[in-house]
Amino acid sequence: MEEMSVESFKKLYWKNYTSIEEEFILTEKFVAFDECNYTTYSSAFLKQLLEIGSEIDILAKTLCCVESNRTDVSNINDYRGCILEKTPEFERICVVSDSLREIPWQNWSSQNPDWWIAYNKVMSATHF
Repeated sequence: MEEMSVESFKKLYWKNYTSIEEEFILTEKFVAFDECNYTTYSSAFLKQLLEIGSEIDILAKTLCCVESNRTDVSNINDYRGCILEKTPEFERICVVSDSLREIPWQNWSSQNPDWWIAYNKVMSATHF
């Protein structure tokens, strides 16, 4: 893999991130971001879960290659050690809007996030 700088990495993936984020924010028009709606099922949410999970898998692997020059990473457990070693504050990343405050990577050092577990369950169910 050709070496990529952190700045090149950010530029390459930022547009895709903002696109996914904008799509997610639009879902609030239909289902309010509120804890009482966390169990709501929607094909739009399923699409988001699959897109976000896939993107995170790609980005985390790339980030490990760029930041740590590691090519031996292949899953979230490998990514955890690689990413938290270089960026321990990663677990404190917060998603905030007027009606939402989530810390999606909270406690990642000891367990995988619930949304990642859900993503893997869906992925397992869709493989034939």
